[in-house]
Amino acid sequence: MDESVRAALGPEGSFPLALVLLGNPWRGDDAVGPFLAERLSGRLDDRCVLIPAFERPEEAWEAAVACRPRRVVMVDAADFGGRPGEIRVTPPAGREAPPLSTHRFPVEAVARLIEADTGSPVLLLLVQAAECRLGAPPTEAVRATAQRLADYLEAVYARTPSG
Repeated sequence: MDESVRAALGPEGSFPLALVLLGNPWRGDDAVGPFLAERLSGRLDDRCVLIPAFERPEEAWEAAVACRPRRVVMVDAADFGGRPGEIRVTPPAGREAPPLSTHRFPVEAVARLIEADTGSPVLLLLVQAAECRLGAPPTEAVRATAQRLADYLEAVYARTPSG
């Protein structure tokens, strides 16, 4: 995992970490968030709270405030001109490209609301998409990136058999 990803998601930060998962499971590479939600649901300890908001980032606000996170990472597919599957970690104000058109409410606006109401920093973890047509499957590059993210999160925050 890249250093910026480890810094955003890793165990060295404060807890809990709220992981807001965005995307549309029916739009190819935009399924990064739904993939992570399915793969990680019930597998992580209480240091990492999953918030599956998918195509409605505004629904993450209430859940994020309720879990009182110390940091928030919003995971989404984007087109920032990178290689398919490439990851960029950026603050919401520094977003390098407009969001994919699967969200009705701007991700940056939700990030600002969460920051204001929790006092916690919010980062965007963006995965470069290649194919987001309705009905298209995720590309191999993005699927591999999502799998690496899931593996990393599970290795760091794995729920123990007793917890």
